[in-house]
Amino acid sequence: MEIYSDNVNDDIVLNGLTNYQSLNIVKQQKKNTKLIADIIYDSKKGLLEYEFFRRKFIENIIKLMIKWNFDGIFLRLDYDTLSSHTFNMFLDEWKNTVEESFSKLNGKQLQIILRINTNWISQFKNYLLTLSSKVDKLFITMPNPTLTSKDVTLKHIDPLYPSSQIPEYETLSSTISEANKIYNVSKSKIIVGLNIWARGYNLINDTLFSHGSTHKYTFLKSKETGLYNGYYTYPEICNIKNDTIDYNKYNFGSKNVLDGENEKISFSKNETTVDGSFLENTESTSSIETTAVPLNDKVITKRETHETENVTEPISSLIFDVDSQTTSFFGTDGYYYQYVDPEHEAFLNKIRWVSNNGYGGVGLTNMEGDDSENVCGKGRYPIHKTVSSMIDIIKSEAKIGGNQCTRICKVSPSNIVGDFFKHMEISYCSHISIEDIIFNHVGDLKISDEVIKFLEDYKNWEVDVKPYVMLTIGSKISSVSWRTLLLNIFYKEKFIKNIVHFCEINGINHINIAWTSEKFTSNYDGTLLNKFLIYLRKALGDEKEIFCSITPHNLYNNFYKIEEMVTPVDYFILEAHKFRDIYDSKTSHHSTLLFESDLLEKKQLSADAFANDFIGRRINPETIIIEFSAAGQVVEMQNNGVRAADIDNFLGLPVVQESNLLRNIKKLLISQNEICEIVKKNETIKKFVKGMEVPYLIEGNNFISYDNEKSTRIKAIWVSVSRFAGISIKNIEMDNTEGTCPSMNPFPILKTFSETQICNKCKVDLSNSKATLYDSMKEFDVQNDENLDTNKTQKSCAEKYGKLKTICTYRLPLKKDKFPLVPDKIPFSKCDELLIDDILILPHGNLTFRDDYAKSTASRLGRLMTRVEGVPVRAVFTCFMPKISFDTLLDEPEKLTKTIISHLKEYNLQGLELRCHNSISKTMKTKYGEFIEMLRKNIIEEFKSNPCSRVISVSLPSWGENVPQLYDVNILNNLDYLSLDVNNEISSMMRSESDEDKKNDVVLMEQTIQSLERAGIDMKKVLLNVPIYARSLIKESNITEESLLGENKKMKMRKIEQKVLCKELKRTGYVRKISYESVIGRAVLPNNEEVSFETQNTLFYKLKYVMKEKLGGIVFNSLNDDDFSNECNQGMYSLLMSTKEALCQK
Repeated sequence: MEIYSDNVNDDIVLNGLTNYQSLNIVKQQKKNTKLIADIIYDSKKGLLEYEFFRRKFIENIIKLMIKWNFDGIFLRLDYDTLSSHTFNMFLDEWKNTVEESFSKLNGKQLQIILRINTNWISQFKNYLLTLSSKVDKLFITMPNPTLTSKDVTLKHIDPLYPSSQIPEYETLSSTISEANKIYNVSKSKIIVGLNIWARGYNLINDTLFSHGSTHKYTFLKSKETGLYNGYYTYPEICNIKNDTIDYNKYNFGSKNVLDGENEKISFSKNETTVDGSFLENTESTSSIETTAVPLNDKVITKRETHETENVTEPISSLIFDVDSQTTSFFGTDGYYYQYVDPEHEAFLNKIRWVSNNGYGGVGLTNMEGDDSENVCGKGRYPIHKTVSSMIDIIKSEAKIGGNQCTRICKVSPSNIVGDFFKHMEISYCSHISIEDIIFNHVGDLKISDEVIKFLEDYKNWEVDVKPYVMLTIGSKISSVSWRTLLLNIFYKEKFIKNIVHFCEINGINHINIAWTSEKFTSNYDGTLLNKFLIYLRKALGDEKEIFCSITPHNLYNNFYKIEEMVTPVDYFILEAHKFRDIYDSKTSHHSTLLFESDLLEKKQLSADAFANDFIGRRINPETIIIEFSAAGQVVEMQNNGVRAADIDNFLGLPVVQESNLLRNIKKLLISQNEICEIVKKNETIKKFVKGMEVPYLIEGNNFISYDNEKSTRIKAIWVSVSRFAGISIKNIEMDNTEGTCPSMNPFPILKTFSETQICNKCKVDLSNSKATLYDSMKEFDVQNDENLDTNKTQKSCAEKYGKLKTICTYRLPLKKDKFPLVPDKIPFSKCDELLIDDILILPHGNLTFRDDYAKSTASRLGRLMTRVEGVPVRAVFTCFMPKISFDTLLDEPEKLTKTIISHLKEYNLQGLELRCHNSISKTMKTKYGEFIEMLRKNIIEEFKSNPCSRVISVSLPSWGENVPQLYDVNILNNLDYLSLDVNNEISSMMRSESDEDKKNDVVLMEQTIQSLERAGIDMKKVLLNVPIYARSLIKESNITEESLLGENKKMKMRKIEQKVLCKELKRTGYVRKISYESVIGRAVLPNNEEVSFETQNTLFYKLKYVMKEKLGGIVFNSLNDDDFSNECNQGMYSLLMSTKEALCQK
C-alpha cells in the first residue's frame, strides 16, 4: 500500500530542493511550526479491511515521517470509511506501531488529525467521542458542494449563526458546539476548519441571493485551477468587484443584510504556522482550550435597521449578512460572489468565536485559495496572516480544582442512569462528592462496583480542568452503626486508617463526614462525633480538608459540640433540605428559603433561620456551606387536591399516616425528569410561595415539594449576598442528567446555581484573567526582540493601575441641590480615576454646563487638581441635540475637536467620555468613528500623554443589540475603556415585576454583556456603570418597563441620595430588606412610596458578578449619591468602601 504525491516535485527533483526539503527549511526557521502530511485515502480500493494492508500502510506513513521530518498526518477519508470498524482497528494499530517505532522517530510523538465534515457529526453520534479519543485533533469543517452533486442552491461560506434562510444544522455555531455539548468531544480537540475559496454564482434573479436561493448551475473557468466548478481563489475575485452598484438597494432581500466595515490588521507580529498546507494554529496543534470564556453558545442577533429622516444612506461597498457573518458582491462579469474578506469583521468575528469559545484552533482549507503573490494589495497570504495575528491559543496542562466558587455536587453512583459526565460542564462543580461510601460497625469501608466505575469514568473524563473528588462518608449509615463504631477505639482507629488509605490511593484531599441519615438521640452522639473528627484531623494532617454536615434537628436540640468542632473542621455543610421530617403529619416544603410568609408554621424550618442560628453560635459565615437538593419530595395527602377547587393553599394539610410509616427516603424522592413530566400535565396545580421562595405541585393526592430554576436562582443569590463559603447540591444524579425533560436541558438546577452564584474570594490569577484594561496581564511568550519594549510598557501600565478599575463619577452640583458634595470632600485616594458629570455639547458645537453653579464648581475643581497627583480627571461630554444636528456637526470634526481640547485645557482635565448614543444613527457610524479617532489622536499629541494614560472612552447603552450598527467595533476596541450604562432609569423592583423569572438587575446585565460579546466588543475594556442612588415609585401604580421607557411616562421616578434615604428610614423606623429575586434593597416610605436601593451586600454581589464576567471594572455613579456625611452610621462613603472590598482593592 504505497503512498505517493500528486506533485512530482514534492520528493523528487533533478535540480534544486524538493517541496518537502523547502518546507523543512521553513520549519527550522519557525520553531513553533508543525509539518503535517496530508493523507487522502481512496476508499474504493478497500484495503483498510485487511490487517496486512493496514500495517503496510502505517509502516509506509512512518517511513515518510522519518524521511522528511514530518510531525504527523492529516487524514481525509469519506464517511463510510470513518464509520467502519476497520478504521477503528487502524487507529489502534497506528498507536501501537508508533509506540514500537519510538526509537526510530527519536522520541517524536506523531500527531494524527482527522478531518470531519459537520454534517457527519449527527450521524456519528457517540462514535464521534470514540474517534476523538484516538486522535490528537478533529478538524471539523463545513462541506463544500461538488460538481457531481448538481446542487443548484446558493450556499453562504461557513455561515456562523442561523437565520430565517439558514437552518441551524448548516451553521458553524450549532454544528461545532453539537460535537462538544451533545457528544462530549473536548473543545481542545476541535480545530474549526474555515473555507477560504470564493464561490461564483450565475443567479436566476439578481435580487434573490440569500442562502438557499437557486442559481443557473453555470460557472466561469477558474484561471488558477482550470476548473468550471464555481470555486475561485481570493486574487481571482478581489479586483472584479462592481463598485458602481449601491448595495443598499438589496437590503430588502433580507433583514439580515447590512453594510459591513473593514478592519485593518497589523501583521508586524505575525508568526504564521502552517501544518502541511491546510492547518492554521498560532502555537501548535497540541494547544488546548482556554477557560476564560463562558462555554455556552453565543448568537449574533439581527441588527436593528433604524431609518433616519433627512440623512442620506452611504453607498455600501459590499453585502454583509450579519447572521451568517458572510460577505458577498456582484462582479463586473455579472456573477454573484460569496467570498472571504481578510479585513472584514465578518471573517474576524468567526475567528473571535473560535478563540473566545475555547476551541483548539482555526484551520484553513487550502493555502492555494489565498493570495500568494499580493495581487490584491494586502500582502502575501492575507487570509492566513489574519488568522495567525488574531487567534490566541494558550498552552496549558489539565489540572484539578480550577473552579473559584465552592460548589459541591453530591452524587450517588448507585442511582446514576446513563453517562453522568456526558453533559457535565467543567464550570458546574468545584467538587464532586461521592455519597455511596458506606462502612460496617467494625470499620471496614465498602466500596461498591458503581463507585469504582464512577471513579474510572471521572478519570477518563476528557476535559482540561476537573473538579476535586470528594468523599461523603456516613450519609447512608444508621445511628446505631455510627455509635457502635465510634465507641470502640480499635474499630475507630481501623476505620480512620481505611479512610486515609483510600484517599491516598485515589488522590482525594476532601472528606465530608455526614452523620445525617438518622437523628441524634442526645448530645452524647455529638460528643462521639467531635472526638472522631479530632482523631481524623490528626490522621489526615493539615493538607486535607474536612467538611462536616449539620442537620436542623440536631442543631436546634443543641446536640453538636460546635465550640469544639471548629478546631478539626474546615467547613460546615448546613443541610437546608431537611426541614420536612418523613414522619410529619402535614404537608410542608422540605427546603424553604425565607420565613417571610405566614404560611410557614415555624420560622426555624427555613434556610435563613437555620443559617442565622448557626452563625449566632459564633461561626464565621466564610466557613459555612449551604446544601440544597436537586431532587423533590412527594407525600400523599388525605384528600385529592385537584378536586378541591376552593383551596388556594395546600401547605399544612394532613397527609396519609400509613404512607409515612411505609415509605423510606428513597421512595420519598422524585427527580427533575419526573417533575418536568408532571408539570406538563394540564390538571397539575402549580404554586410558588412568595416569602418562602419555593414552589410546589399538586398531582391528584400527591403533594410535591421541589426546586425549579426560579427558586434555585433566588437561593444562589441569597447564599452569595450572605457571603457564605459556598453551595452544596445533593442528589445531583436526579437533575435531568440526560437532558430528557426538559428536553436538551441537562442539569437545569445545577446550571442555574453555576450561572447565578458568585464567589467571595480575592484570589487572582494574573496570567489568565481578562479583568484589566490592558492585554499585558496575559503572559505572552516574546517571539522576537521587536516586541520586548511593547510588552514591558504594557506590563508597567498594568502594574501601575492595578487589575480592576474603580472610576468614580462626580456630578457637578447644581444650584437647586440641597446637599451638594464640594470638591474638597472628594476621596481621590479611593478612586482610580475621577469622571466629572457632565458638560453639554450643543447643536452648533458650543460647550456649556447645566448651570453657572456647576461651572464655578468645575473651575474650583480644576484649581484643586493642581495639588492632587496620581488620579486622572476626565469629564463626560453629553451630546445635547437631535441626530440631524449632530450629523451636521460631524461634517467639521476638526472644529469640534479643537473646541473640546480647549475646554479640557481650561478646566485642567486629562480626557473625556463621550455620551452621544441618543444623538447618533447607523448612517453616522463612519463619521462618528473618524471623529473619535481624530479626537483621541489630538488629545494625546496636545497633552503629550504617556503610554499608560487613559484619555478617551465612550458610554454605551444598556442594550448592546444595535451597538455594531452605530459604532465601529474596531474603534471601540481601541479606546481606553467603554462605560456600560445599565439603564439606571428603570427601577430594579419594576424589572422583577414585569418579568418575575428573568428581568432582575443581574439578568439584564448578563443579557447586555452577551450582546456586546456577540458584537465583538473586547469585554476587558468594558466598565459597568453602577447607579448608587435609590429609586422610588408609588407602590400602587401599574408600572411596566414599557411605560418607563416610553415618551409619555405614567410615573415620575425619584432619585434619592443614600444619606437622604437613611434619614427617612430612621424617621419611619422601617427596616431595610433585601429582595433576593431582584438583588436589591427595598423599603416603603410613609407616603406609600416604594424605594429600591443598593446595600453593601447587593452591591457586593453585583461587583463580584463583574469579576466573574471578566469585565474591566466599574463606574461608581456617583460619589454625590453615596453617604459622604456618614448619616447611615456605616462610615463615610460606605458603598464606595464596599466596592473596593468587592473588587479586591483594599
